[in-house]
Amino acid sequence: MGLFRKRQTYRFVSEDALAKNLASQTEMSPQTVAELHRIGVSPCALLRLEYFFYADEKANGEALAAALLAKGYSSECCPAADGSGLFCITGWTTPIAVHDDVVVKWTAEMCQLGFTHDAEFDGWGTTPGQSDPS
Repeated sequence: MGLFRKRQTYRFVSEDALAKNLASQTEMSPQTVAELHRIGVSPCALLRLEYFFYADEKANGEALAAALLAKGYSSECCPAADGSGLFCITGWTTPIAVHDDVVVKWTAEMCQLGFTHDAEFDGWGTTPGQSDPS
């Protein structure tokens, strides 16, 4: 009887990378929210957020874009502009309250959603005073 080992599958985003990215992104989000408040955005404001993910496989990027579209977000997957061979998944959310708790929870959700599709959440931005950023 032979020994069988489970073959490890390649992942672009490892569990360790997810944990590090989650910690980093959820630490940065309140800083970004604080800066938005500093420039006059109300904590009650609802803004659409522009998000960015990277994947190394087009199929993973397209699956993630489809999952984001299913959430009501705009989304597209295209080759990264830097020529790295990666795929950038970007778009805009529906309006979200610009409040620490809400944005940190959303950020953690995006990190996990990216991991589910073997893509890395690279962060978000927004446009204060927006009417329709799309």
